[in-house]
Amino acid sequence: MLSKNQIILIQTAARKAGLRNGSRRERYDLVLRQYRNRKGEPVTSCKELTDQQIDDFLAICESLGWRYPGKSETYCRDKAAQSSNHTSYGQMEAIKHLSGDLGFASGGNSCLAKFISRMTHGRCDNTVQLSRREAYNVIEALKAILERRDCKTYHNCTDIQTHYTEVETHGKEAIESCPI
Repeated sequence: MLSKNQIILIQTAARKAGLRNGSRRERYDLVLRQYRNRKGEPVTSCKELTDQQIDDFLAICESLGWRYPGKSETYCRDKAAQSSNHTSYGQMEAIKHLSGDLGFASGGNSCLAKFISRMTHGRCDNTVQLSRREAYNVIEALKAILERRDCKTYHNCTDIQTHYTEVETHGKEAIESCPI
């Protein structure tokens, strides 16, 4: 059960973020309905939110302009990211770009889905269902495949992006010179 101060914080954040303006609460209701209560039904009141859902809701409000009093500009977003075990947006983007560099995108999502399924021993087949650790392992595996294929060591995804930008501008001589 939420405390009175938590409810006031949520309502204030929603108003300051522009989710609730007077009698108009459509946007607020839309955001609340993305969460599920313990029965699996959409949440209709902020009183039904769990602590993790509150952190996520406040992070959304923060991204829309509201600031937690006395904290940094990204306080709620950082807190929500740390408390969540789901794949971050950055990890999903890295997987998307790396799989595209490998040509998985040309085979539709089925190539990437099969790869993720194999990496997770059949537990899931898309990036949204990955845990942070599994996403990290998928990214590292994709990087290793690229390193073997390109005969080059990459330290991070920026190195890969720089390499492929150079390949696009200078032709494919870097890949064609590989002895493999």
